[in-house]
Amino acid sequence: MKGVSMSFKDSIKKELQDRIDRKNQNRLRNKTVTIISSNCTGGFLYHWLGLQFKSPFINLYMTPDDFIVAMEHFEEFIAFPVTEKKDANLGYPVGIGAFNTLIHFMHYATFEDAIEKWNERKKRINTENMCILLSNWGGIT
Repeated sequence: MKGVSMSFKDSIKKELQDRIDRKNQNRLRNKTVTIISSNCTGGFLYHWLGLQFKSPFINLYMTPDDFIVAMEHFEEFIAFPVTEKKDANLGYPVGIGAFNTLIHFMHYATFEDAIEKWNERKKRINTENMCILLSNWGGIT
């Protein structure tokens, strides 16, 4: 058989995850939250909860230090035009935000794609209904 099919174990795991997602979606009351996350966690939460992305912080990461700078000056950071870091050489686009912070768009093929989504989702931010998540996987200096 040529086609790749999902293993029995994988199908059970998917069914269990779908049940958990449905339960959480039914329990959720705040369906318009803006999740600002330093890594992909926010995107996973939006997917699991079946919510529209109300945040530009999707499919990217920022180091803890850069993220804290961005959060300390959130309004200025969001208003600042992100430019491309041309010499990143990481295999994915990197943006330079306010205060010389770096935004690693590691799930985008081009900077143009990343910045289009960033600007589109930036318009959906609700600063009166935000959740901020910092993942300290890289350490804070």
